[in-house]
Amino acid sequence: MPSFSPERLPDDVLRHVLTYLETPAEAEPPPPPEPQGRGLNFEVRDAIAGPGERPVVNFRIRDKAGAPIAPAEMTALNLTVGGPTVDYGWARREDARRAEMQPDGWARYTFAGSLPADAAGTYAVATEGYVESPSASPGAAPVRDTGFNVVAYFAVTDPVPVPPRQIVQISNCNACHGTLATHGGTRRNTDFCVMCHNATQTDEEKRRVAGGPLPPEPVLFRNLIHRIHTGEDLAHPFVIYGGSPANPAPVDLAAVHPFPKDRANCAVCHEAGTQAITAALEQRAPMVITSGGETIRQVPPITAACTGCHDSDRTLAHVASETSGTGVETCAVCHGQGRPFSVTSVHRSVPPRLTPGSQGN
Repeated sequence: MPSFSPERLPDDVLRHVLTYLETPAEAEPPPPPEPQGRGLNFEVRDAIAGPGERPVVNFRIRDKAGAPIAPAEMTALNLTVGGPTVDYGWARREDARRAEMQPDGWARYTFAGSLPADAAGTYAVATEGYVESPSASPGAAPVRDTGFNVVAYFAVTDPVPVPPRQIVQISNCNACHGTLATHGGTRRNTDFCVMCHNATQTDEEKRRVAGGPLPPEPVLFRNLIHRIHTGEDLAHPFVIYGGSPANPAPVDLAAVHPFPKDRANCAVCHEAGTQAITAALEQRAPMVITSGGETIRQVPPITAACTGCHDSDRTLAHVASETSGTGVETCAVCHGQGRPFSVTSVHRSVPPRLTPGSQGN
């Protein structure tokens, strides 16, 4: 919903607001089904690496009939490793088509790069790729089979792997999107998205390639997704440089049509209770914006999440006044669980109703 002045709303505006709240959201029509060829399924058996070591990943690719697909047969195949899972801050992506096939039918890929020397806790590895097959129709484009991104976790220093806290489920995204498929259609799992869209990631590289203005914009998942879903209701422009690494371009996300459902209903996207301000959120790393290797701005974790939607000048001034010079946020005093203006009391948390044509679990 758009931002309103703190004064009393006129009766005609209030009637419009109440009508909006009472009107069930219309589901977007599902996209046409993707052409199917062989089918593509990823599996990850395990991954092994210690601090400063090159990760070794054992994985398998099979078609829908169960027949193996060698990494070298893939049109595109990448593995991404990132961590730590308690608060992602580092990731590395490599082409894995040269993975070695093993006698047992599994493939083994050893990363060229190493984990950070101070890597600790649990890290994750994710699959990404597609295979193209000739179309049965003469002259038609090849049929592309894209695999769902499998994310597996491995202990670096933990006794056992510790997966990240589940904030959203991809099924919640697909209730609107049909099949959420970004970055050319190969990234389809929010458990994978958060690995790269971490607190240290910005669009700096693509800005510099495109000759765009600096400083860069952060692309931390919890900030970026709130901004995208607020769209044209944002108070300030939000331009991200994206697209092909070789030919990036600016995308004005503040011009995107706003969320088609009730954006104040956190349960549309969030798992139960994960929208609340908790100690776990307060202890996350700040969103860091760097330019040329120098840190130019840090945004504390609660501010990074909430100002994705609430970006008016008054809100930003309020946030700044309630944050100490050392980055300590006092948000929980008023907005924490059980407080007068908690997230759960000023937002709604009603499980969405599936309407005909919507895509459920």
